Amino acid sequence: MSGPPTGFSTGFSTGFSTGRPIGPSLGPSLGTDAHPATGPATRPTRDPYLDNVKLIGVVLVVIGHFWTALRDEGSIATAYLLLYLFHMPVFVLLAGTLSPTGDLTTRRLQGLAAGLMVPYLVFQTGYEVGEEMLGRNPGFDLLGPPWLMWFLAALVCWRLLAPLLAQLRGAVPLSVAVSLIGGTTAPDELALAQVMGLLPFFVVGLRLSRDDLQRLRAPALRAPAVAAFVVAAVACWYAAPHVDKEWIYWRSSYAELGVGAVEGMALRAGLLAVAFVLVAAFLVLVPGRRSRLTHLGARTMYAYLLHGFVVLAVTGAGLYETGWVRTPLGLVAVTSASAALALALMSDPVRRWTRPLVEPTVDRLWRDRSAESAHGVPHDVEHTHHASLDRVEVEPRHRVGAAVGLHHPGVKLR
Repeated sequence: MSGPPTGFSTGFSTGFSTGRPIGPSLGPSLGTDAHPATGPATRPTRDPYLDNVKLIGVVLVVIGHFWTALRDEGSIATAYLLLYLFHMPVFVLLAGTLSPTGDLTTRRLQGLAAGLMVPYLVFQTGYEVGEEMLGRNPGFDLLGPPWLMWFLAALVCWRLLAPLLAQLRGAVPLSVAVSLIGGTTAPDELALAQVMGLLPFFVVGLRLSRDDLQRLRAPALRAPAVAAFVVAAVACWYAAPHVDKEWIYWRSSYAELGVGAVEGMALRAGLLAVAFVLVAAFLVLVPGRRSRLTHLGARTMYAYLLHGFVVLAVTGAGLYETGWVRTPLGLVAVTSASAALALALMSDPVRRWTRPLVEPTVDRLWRDRSAESAHGVPHDVEHTHHASLDRVEVEPRHRVGAAVGLHHPGVKLR
């Protein structure tokens, strides 16, 4: 598997958004008692809590990628390890929570292609070219996603498995077994190492209901959540100089990490446990109220796909080789600038300029539906929309599976 260039990180994340509605079927926002809307002119309802989760999460992802070249520098080493223990699992869990679990109809597969596969090909090519310019690209590999593109490849795999996993008895313990056993190998193709390693978070996300998330937001859990992060931070401060960071990228085999299968499984089991605690603590602490920035949570795919080019440029310019960037002031500047960049990449101008790349229109690729009807093939009730993680409008249970996009927890088939 191709590793990240200096200044890069491969561990990421999940649930991204582009902000376009998932379909005509509407419903209440998560955590409210509103009844589903049925009028054709009603606008989709987004849950501010989920948008806040995605917004904060993607900002942390961007910060983490800019920290990678500095991951052994003092306090950054501790913060980096702590961040990578939970931010990637948060997005994978959210990907499961927001994944449709109905049948894989033609329209849903078309949406998967438009929302994930086409952007994957476009941006994989872009990042391969960028890495080639830095002299770090061993060659174009369509099935071996470079750097941050692994998440899109993994998400395609998880989405295809979602209908089966949602109905499978014992899916959670089975996913843990797959994760532990999967560490005995590290296939490069389609990010299968991460697909297997992070599978428990996706499966638990599939199982989360509206009530589960509501219980996580109970005020009484905030103090324990803060305590969990404090304890984890202290542990990371002690462990950071000694831990191989490949453990938190979920892409290397136990042999590559220098341990045997049994020891590797035990360490990964502990890593899973810690990650689940921190994911829960993060979800407890995220505010549920709408703020001036909450709407950016509908555009997280833009920040995710685009920020890597800035990391490439910074790395190519040799910024990380300068002394000032490793001073306390430099570390603060890098952190602040990367957070500001994440927000800027979700702004209206950037979205307008880059929408054809992030949200490509590929309707011309599909056969005309009227022609299908003429041959006796019934129309799907779905509309072709992207399948990225930006579709978080709620749909009523009786229309589950009626859109290619994402569903809120508690409204998908069980």
